[in-house]
Amino acid sequence: MSVLFNGQWLENPQISLHSEAVLFGRGLFESFVSLEGGRVFNLEGHLARFLPGMEALGVGRGATETQIRAWLRELLQSEAGAARRVKLLALPEGLFLFAGPVPEYKAGPLKLVTYKGNRGLWRYKSTAYLEALLAFEAAQQAGGDEALLTNHHGTIYEGSRSSFLWIKDGKLRSKRRGVLPGTTCSFLSEAAPLPFHWETLELDQLPEVEGALVASAGRGLAEVGEVDGVALACSPQTAELIHWFAQQREERAKTP
Repeated sequence: MSVLFNGQWLENPQISLHSEAVLFGRGLFESFVSLEGGRVFNLEGHLARFLPGMEALGVGRGATETQIRAWLRELLQSEAGAARRVKLLALPEGLFLFAGPVPEYKAGPLKLVTYKGNRGLWRYKSTAYLEALLAFEAAQQAGGDEALLTNHHGTIYEGSRSSFLWIKDGKLRSKRRGVLPGTTCSFLSEAAPLPFHWETLELDQLPEVEGALVASAGRGLAEVGEVDGVALACSPQTAELIHWFAQQREERAKTP
């Protein structure tokens, strides 16, 4: 695995046991896929979330957008232009950039399993990620592909590692407050070919939706087929959105 730390190549990256990242989960990360040729889709959206988060959490040692872009270009050039999964990891000690193989994502329709809980520090993609990790593991143990975070009143928040969206009355919808501001979801709110509304959905309203999706920078869009074993409606608009987004990601991707 290729690793850059504050712009320097490391062969054996290490973190001290005394680091606040280890002791308290003080850190921030972004992950996305670089396409062939070292091109990245919506890097601006990732940096718009990452840079304020670094300042708010006091991590990354003041790395600037210009530096991050330069280091990212260097990292992707070292990967010979192949498609890679890229991570930016900002800790109190500084900023790591590294790349590895692109995961094999299961094609939809996906099975979601509900989990009562939601992430802390929801405005930031923090490394204090235990709640979401436990939710994902619980979903896998129950035979699901992803966890759907909810509260005790049945309000749907987001996936453990994805945004949750649904179609109702021909409009694409998603929750805004209390969830991580997903870069893919934010892009859809501005560019999707369907009208987009920010709103809240309850579990008992799922039978009313015309289709549902999860969205992430790595996976893209995937259809949700069921929640807790109950099948959801399948709209032709869902498949059209997935196809449209795949085209957008290819056409809009560019070098850092």
